[in-house]
Amino acid sequence: PLMVASMAASTVNRYAGTPAIELPDCHVMGHEMLCAPILGLAAGIVSTLFIRANFLAADAFKKSRFPAWVRPALGGLCVGILGLFTFRAMGEGYDAIREMVPESLSAPVLVWPLAGILLARIAATACTLGSGGTGGAFAPSLVIGTTLGLSLVGGIRHVFPGVQLDPVAFALAGIAGLLAGVFQAPLSGLVIAFNLSRWNAQLLVPLMCVSVISAWLSQHLARASIYELGLLRDGVDIAASRNLQTILAGR
Repeated sequence: PLMVASMAASTVNRYAGTPAIELPDCHVMGHEMLCAPILGLAAGIVSTLFIRANFLAADAFKKSRFPAWVRPALGGLCVGILGLFTFRAMGEGYDAIREMVPESLSAPVLVWPLAGILLARIAATACTLGSGGTGGAFAPSLVIGTTLGLSLVGGIRHVFPGVQLDPVAFALAGIAGLLAGVFQAPLSGLVIAFNLSRWNAQLLVPLMCVSVISAWLSQHLARASIYELGLLRDGVDIAASRNLQTILAGR
């Protein structure tokens, strides 16, 4: 049923819908494969930071003396203050991705502004979800992954000025790495980024490498994915339940 639903939705969207994110075509220069392990490690670390930031913010808001109905307002105030420094920390983030990636093709990629957007996006999402506001982690992961990939391009170009790199390829690899790390689902990160690349076969191996390394590192640094960790904190262990069901089924 899941496969049939996915195929039906993809078919209808392909012929009747407009993609939320449409990125420029990318051309693999040859160095992406060499940089993929580095980006995978960075994505795993940033994914863990993103997961932990959300639960640290939730604990901080719960421990505060403010009533439950005031906390979302405080979270919104924090997001508004972050938005004064960078408006790309606000909203769902699709517009930010559509702007940042083409900008990286026509202007020098600056590491520190991108790193600032990355941290601001993590903080804004943590304040929103931790304070009890509504939202998810999917769209923020796309923005964070894009800024991480573009930041790596800027850093490599600064150290090795003569290296030819395609920022679009790194943005897609960063998206794959963050989705794989935050949700600890390497296949999901791979498929989504591969789809955004318009099924560019040249990117398949780098995307696989980044997704697997990021998910592996996130599993070691964080106890569970961003969704499963919330259940673990409430005493619900899905992994143990699956193992028990497997044992009982085997008997």
